[in-house]
Amino acid sequence: MRFIKTLLITLTFLLPQVQAESLPDWFVNPPGDSMQWFYSVGMGETKQQAQQNALEELSARLQVTVDTNTQQFVEAKDGNTELYLEADTLLSTTGLIFTNIEMVKSSQYNNEIIQLVKIDRQAFFQQQHDSLKQQLSNFLPGPEGLIKKTLKPTLAKLIQYNQIKSNISKKISLLDSYAFNIMDLEVLTTKLQLLAQSISRTVGYKIVMANVDEANATDIKFSIIKQLQTIGITSDQKEHTLSVVFAGINQEQTTTEFHFAIKMSAELIYLLDDSIIYQFPMTATVFNQSAKLAEQQALESIQVQLGSY
Repeated sequence: MRFIKTLLITLTFLLPQVQAESLPDWFVNPPGDSMQWFYSVGMGETKQQAQQNALEELSARLQVTVDTNTQQFVEAKDGNTELYLEADTLLSTTGLIFTNIEMVKSSQYNNEIIQLVKIDRQAFFQQQHDSLKQQLSNFLPGPEGLIKKTLKPTLAKLIQYNQIKSNISKKISLLDSYAFNIMDLEVLTTKLQLLAQSISRTVGYKIVMANVDEANATDIKFSIIKQLQTIGITSDQKEHTLSVVFAGINQEQTTTEFHFAIKMSAELIYLLDDSIIYQFPMTATVFNQSAKLAEQQALESIQVQLGSY
């Protein structure tokens, strides 16, 4: 009897070690990247989840993805409480598309699937390059160039380009860091800079604030001016006027047993000579134990979006 008890105690202490050792070596120590392949491992409830987690690990390793802060937001309607997840837009994600993915090895550990995948490096970089080239080309005017009838659509494209310019720059830097030829991409970004300079010679701006209290109006207006300056448009009166209307801030608030949830929304409306050319909605959801801090963080998130162009 004493022997059986001793054996059970010994097995109890050894069990975690036995389980840990059951993980395949290629998961604990995955192969390093080569000149031809990126390698990555992932775990999930399904093969698809495992592969997706492997790709997310590789994306994070390439240092182009910023984790999104996903928070719970609770809303009560007609006595019913609806719980849903919403991403806080204070943080943004630079997505990567991986092609030429090959599954190297797959195994099962407890109730999870684990996978080792490899991605063709050259094919990945080429796909990134071609996608960026197409994206940048789409922001430029057509063969007719910048003329009076193309001013509105061209300016709208420049505003959209500025909205994602930082993400495009990160991807170009990634290609450059791996010695991929980016000369043609630099030519396109230079053309967009020259285009912005050309537009700024004839377009000035004014800012209109709607539904904003005085305490926040100054900071919001400064953020809008900052993003307009990055486009290249100054406040001087010119032949054409770009009116930027900040329509907000709409706010919803609810509580749980321990937290306050603030959902804030606003919208930027761009008008060139009183004609709407682009609209940009902004939302922020914050979960905090302090209602005041939740509101402040939501407002900061809106301001970051205003200044993130």
